[in-house]
Amino acid sequence: QQLIDYGIRPDKIKICGIPIHPKFHYENEEERAIARADLGLDPEKFTVFVNAGWIGGGNIPHIFEQIVDEGRQLTNTQGIFLAGRNEELQKEAERLARRSVFPIKIIGYTDAMEKLMRAADVMVSKLGGLTTFEALASRLPIIADVTTPPMPQESQTAQLLARNKAGILLERAQDVVPIVRRLIANPAEHAALRLASTRMAIPDATRRI
Repeated sequence: QQLIDYGIRPDKIKICGIPIHPKFHYENEEERAIARADLGLDPEKFTVFVNAGWIGGGNIPHIFEQIVDEGRQLTNTQGIFLAGRNEELQKEAERLARRSVFPIKIIGYTDAMEKLMRAADVMVSKLGGLTTFEALASRLPIIADVTTPPMPQESQTAQLLARNKAGILLERAQDVVPIVRRLIANPAEHAALRLASTRMAIPDATRRI
């Protein structure tokens, strides 16, 4: 509508989706098991991917600490933590992981984000522009960090996810473990989130553009 207001003819406007690398896509459950095994994780366990992003920071480290501290509530679970280029955060995450009751793979910067997403059942992350839609293309439900109000461009994404039931908005760090526990106990809810992410995803946007 803004483009039309600027004088662009409607027939000149094409909505194609955000361009992401085609390596972000969903294959099948066998690929998920292989991705976990490649990371040294159990192919069968429910896997939580905590994504601190490229720079590593924000509220995610605190949320990760909540997961570690309340980990006894999560049975048959394992984790992945991405610290990005933040070496200090990586060391702190490794220290925290040593006291975790379930295994956690700590990773620094990687250019193989698609493999981490493929290995996971759910991702805990802030709603970065590309990251969100890479996850949707990978059929990966998001527990979205909105513990502090998102930036304006991210708040629209949060509303989009919530409206389409493709993610869960995390308003308090202490709620993260109950949410994960609920998804493990209720496979139908988890499957519904994944189905909703499939409906929202436009994994071939780059080719269409």
